[in-house]
Amino acid sequence: MMLNDLTVTFPGRGRIRLESATLFGDAENPARGLFLERIAGVPEVLGVTIQARQVPHAEIRFRPGKGRLETVVSRLAAALRGDGDPIESDRDPGEWEIQLVRPGRLVMTNRAIRRRPPLLRAIARELSATLGVEDYRIVPASGYVRMDYDPAQLLGRDLVAIVEGAVQRCPDPGAMEPVDWHLTLATAAVPVAAIGQFAAPGLLPAAGVLCALAAVPIFQKAHRAVVRERRLGTEILDSAVVLGCLGTSLVLPGALLVWCLGVGQTLANRSGEDARRLLLDGFRKRPAIARAREGGVLVRRPVDRLRPGDRVVVEAGEVVPIDGRIVSGGALLDGSPLHLATTTTIQRPGALALASTIAMAGRMEIEVMSRDEETTAARIGQFLDRAADWSPKASRQGDKIAGLAILPTAALAIAGMAAIGPAGALAVLGRDFGTGLRMATPLSWIAAISLAAHSGIVLKDPDALDRIRGIDTVLLDLGQAEGHDRSAMISALRAIGIEMIEVPPDLDLAGPCRSLRQDGRKTCYLGDRIIGPELAHSVQVAISLRAVEGLDDFAHVVLLDGNPDRLLDLLAIGQELDRNLRRSWSLVFLPNLGAVAAVFAAGLSVLGSIAINNLSAVAAMAMAGPGLRRAARLEADRRHHMEVRRAIAARMCLDVAETDSRAPLASAASAS
Repeated sequence: MMLNDLTVTFPGRGRIRLESATLFGDAENPARGLFLERIAGVPEVLGVTIQARQVPHAEIRFRPGKGRLETVVSRLAAALRGDGDPIESDRDPGEWEIQLVRPGRLVMTNRAIRRRPPLLRAIARELSATLGVEDYRIVPASGYVRMDYDPAQLLGRDLVAIVEGAVQRCPDPGAMEPVDWHLTLATAAVPVAAIGQFAAPGLLPAAGVLCALAAVPIFQKAHRAVVRERRLGTEILDSAVVLGCLGTSLVLPGALLVWCLGVGQTLANRSGEDARRLLLDGFRKRPAIARAREGGVLVRRPVDRLRPGDRVVVEAGEVVPIDGRIVSGGALLDGSPLHLATTTTIQRPGALALASTIAMAGRMEIEVMSRDEETTAARIGQFLDRAADWSPKASRQGDKIAGLAILPTAALAIAGMAAIGPAGALAVLGRDFGTGLRMATPLSWIAAISLAAHSGIVLKDPDALDRIRGIDTVLLDLGQAEGHDRSAMISALRAIGIEMIEVPPDLDLAGPCRSLRQDGRKTCYLGDRIIGPELAHSVQVAISLRAVEGLDDFAHVVLLDGNPDRLLDLLAIGQELDRNLRRSWSLVFLPNLGAVAAVFAAGLSVLGSIAINNLSAVAAMAMAGPGLRRAARLEADRRHHMEVRRAIAARMCLDVAETDSRAPLASAASAS
């Protein structure tokens, strides 16, 4: 790494500053990633910060008490003279700045991704899918990305390429969202209003201004619901309460309402993101870098740059990086990371190798069959991502019921005005039946699909989880499969009032399904045949036992391990979801109805009414907690299982390949 413009200074204790426009000013210079990797390998180094603007430089922070300065400098110089293996890249790194690099942690910032949700989600999806990324944190306000990774599986420059590639592939970066100061203003308004109401009345005007500014999003939502969407939304009640509180000098209840709505929405968003991450992190995991064959040697290449026809090599203990067909060698593949039936036979040339499966033994060379975003694991992740974003039927019903409750609530508020006065009317209007349901239902839904996913159940049609709870008949079609004990399944279905009908292998299902529908039966098809549109539309739920083919046909649900007994798990998850939703609705409706009665019977204050409303919403959200914790335990067990099997495979040293023509591992530069 020869530089003619390198300047070295020592700005302070424990710091070394390197200035070079060639090395640090050119974002396309691949030597910058090589520099980071070499410096990070010096044990005294705590971190490195690179700045590309103004005076391009890198500042190295090291432990000043560990060794003499001359020793640290000599080790840095030796590291910079070492050999490396840079990855060639045609991506434009943009405005990324390296804030910290050390083995196991990389911190980067980019002003261009600040408050751009599409870009931030693209980065999060890519990091979730990368094997070796143990944890990450993204701060939207500053464009900060922190990645904790396993140095044995990834290099720092690999993560730089992954994040840059995610940004480059994002089709629509979206507009930068404005800074949201409303929760900050609401947080400031509550203590000011409390002091003004109980100690210093002169502060009430200032508290009212803060409350009004913080409530702007509530007013905007109410305006959008009435003017654009032509519907009555609970935002109208919230706006009426805030305006009524400000108009009657009850600033503290109004400020508290705005603050509770802001905090509740923030908690719901964060809980939802954590739940989505728990759901998606368990799938799509594959290596970021593959060893591809080029000109007789193996080179390190990002998986997202592999194309059909390329050839990659996978050895025992490694995870298959991409879908392909074995062309030489052989391996024992474990499909448990995708919840596939575990392979117990040696896979030889001509067999299929799926991304995210583990090579338990052997060494194989596979020919790539699809791009990274088209693999089986990626498609499973896409279905799960869509299910997590889906608005379930229960949520839509909750919004409808909350909307229908607006007019009766307004009528009761008029009665409260006549009987008690403005305070009574505001206390009744504070009953917002929709907020708690909007917060609780999505969390319960994500908990349910997380439990289903960790049981190897993929919901291609998210509403199937709603429909499965109403079935009364199961058409079991196992084709030519032998050896499955149906007795336990039949007994379990009968216990919950569901009849099972076994279908002969060659029977045309159109007639039986039509007859069952005419009889008013709600039918679920469970079988291993390719499900076409006619069969999918003639039953309530069509469940495929084909792990790979089922992702491409018209099935509503796919059981990845092909085990029919998973239907019982799906039914149990649907019943648990139903119980959680009923409890959530009870926790929202019953306390609010009781609060309305308390307004007329005991003169419940506006402050007490708002407190009951928001506490009931938090209690409803808590209903999703047990399901999410159980899904988290399942994901932790799955990860542990995967790591143990990889470690065992790496030590087995079983040769299952017929031929083993090992090629030297070379860099892309040397290959070219």
